Amino acid sequence: MIVSSRVSFSLADFFGLPPRIAVRRARPRKPRPLQPHSEEQRRRLVVEQLYRLHSVSTEEPGPEAESHFALPPDGWLNERLSDLGERWRVQNVDGYRHEFYDAP
Repeated sequence: MIVSSRVSFSLADFFGLPPRIAVRRARPRKPRPLQPHSEEQRRRLVVEQLYRLHSVSTEEPGPEAESHFALPPDGWLNERLSDLGERWRVQNVDGYRHEFYDAP
């Protein structure tokens, strides 16, 4: 005579955990866009974006760019800042160093 019995088995039993411990799965969080903490950081992000735009739009750097890591000329940057409606400009562009000033 064969007796069949149904056996219930869970991972909690396998690992020796008490049966009432529930494992919560972490929900993936939506990535939040970077928020600048200050006006200076926001301005630096804008200049970075303009640098990327300039490097994509020009095939070869002009004679004013000493290397690939140099910012575009301040005239080009200031025109784009004006187009964006920003009330500040850059000056003394030297490589990647620059200064901000409020537009008159």
